[in-house]
Formats: sequence, structure tokens, C-alpha cells
Amino acid sequence: MINVTIDDAFGDPTNGRQIQYFPSTAWQRGDGCQPCTAKPSPESDAWLGTWHDATFNPNDTATNSALGQIIVASAQFTGTAVYVNCILTRSFTSPDGNTDMTFYLDDNDNPANVFQKTPNGDPSYQFGVTVFSATNLPFGEHTVRLEAGHAGQKALVLLDSITYTTDDGSGGSVSSSSSATGVESSSFTPAPSQTSLGSNLDAGLFVGPTVPTSILIIGLIMVVGL
Repeated sequence: MINVTIDDAFGDPTNGRQIQYFPSTAWQRGDGCQPCTAKPSPESDAWLGTWHDATFNPNDTATNSALGQIIVASAQFTGTAVYVNCILTRSFTSPDGNTDMTFYLDDNDNPANVFQKTPNGDPSYQFGVTVFSATNLPFGEHTVRLEAGHAGQKALVLLDSITYTTDDGSGGSVSSSSSATGVESSSFTPAPSQTSLGSNLDAGLFVGPTVPTSILIIGLIMVVGL
């Protein structure tokens, strides 16, 4: 099994697939973006030095042309696990660091998990934060979808990359069970067969299935008479 990272700007290095962004008018490439209020620094700390910037704005604001529209980013992959990696800030203004992301897998309309963080005034940026992970998926074609704004409040997304685990032909076993994790989802109850761990996972980390192992101890005692 190997990990493949889909860059927000350059896509999947193995097949050229790109992350899809909706509505397109709400998203901008964040690195080098002059009008963007979010200025993560140093830019080199982002995966390949790039990220995509979008903000959900409620209908009663006037800050972009996608008022009230849910912010969406989605990617397809073939594998057994997926990790969504973002840049986070918790500043109060310029940018508003409120984070409100809901995640979906495949064609399931029930959320796989939610990641929420409210601003606390800290203007620093955290790079490579895994805001969602789903592991032990059945091997095959999957879609992961990030949506921002379901709580109805202004929310920032700085999407850096999406990493997935796939079969490299080494013949590793594949599990059919599944689990998904998010962070600080105080009101969300995971769907059956999913587990909210409430902790971050490093970008690109592979979390495989847990397989119970029995250890057989054979003792051979030789008694030699004196």
C-alpha cells in the first residue's frame, strides 16, 4: 500500500485528476493571492507551496458573488483510505478564522463527519492539519466531498491537499470495514460503523485495519539429572 497526495492546484500525480471546486467564483488559488485576506506564511510550508482559498458568506453579507452558496471541493480516488489536509487559523478578522466543514463519502447523503473550530484571536497559521480521515474503506473508486457553511455562519476554507492510500501491487490485504474521524463536532453523531476519534491525523499517515493477533508460545523444558 502507498499514499498518493492530490495537490489542490496540480492534482493527482499518478493520473492527472484534479480537485473540483464549486461554485468556481468562490474559490481562488491562495498562494500569491492579492485580494485574499488569508496570508499563510511561509507559503513553502504548504504542500507544494499551494492552497485554495474560499469563504462561505451568509446571504446578509456582501463580500463575494456566491452569497449563501455552500462551498464545495470534491475529489475522486481509488484506494482504501483518504485524508483531507487544510491550513487553519483562528483569527477574529482578516481573515475570519471560523471553520465549519462537513464531509461526505461516495453517494451517501449522510455526513461522514464534521470539523468545526471557532476563532479565538490567534492569527497564526497551522499547516498540514488533517481535518478529516476515513480508513479501512473497501478497495475501489471513491469520492470525498468537503462542504463549508452548513452552520449558516461565515466560514473559511484553506484546502491544501487530499491524500489517499492505494494498492501499489504488493498484494496487501484489504479490509471491508470503515471508520471516519473529525474534530470538535459537538453536535454531530457519526453514522453507524463510523467512529469519531476527536483528534487530528498527520497528512499522509496510513491508518490500517486493526487485526487481532494470537501469539502462540511453545516452551520446551529439558530436565537434566545431576
